[in-house]
Amino acid sequence: MMSPAAAPSIWKAILAQGAVAMGSNAWNKLRVIQGRPAPGMELTNEFNETIARLITYDGVKQRLWGFHLSAAAEPGSIITVDGKKVL
Repeated sequence: MMSPAAAPSIWKAILAQGAVAMGSNAWNKLRVIQGRPAPGMELTNEFNETIARLITYDGVKQRLWGFHLSAAAEPGSIITVDGKKVL
């Protein structure tokens, strides 16, 4: 937290130390590549309920996998491997 007047000089100092400025799309892509969940994206009530059930029934029947696509995909797209739906 800082005063708005101090923000420009702080920003310059951070960049001078090697920080890289990026927009929200670039940050979101990096977050996903690194496997970092975000509130409202991967961290939702639906996912929380699933985790609660796993804890309650003492079992993990699914795993989280990372994968690289051969082309860009829109959110909600069906992803297949060898003709089988994986996402």
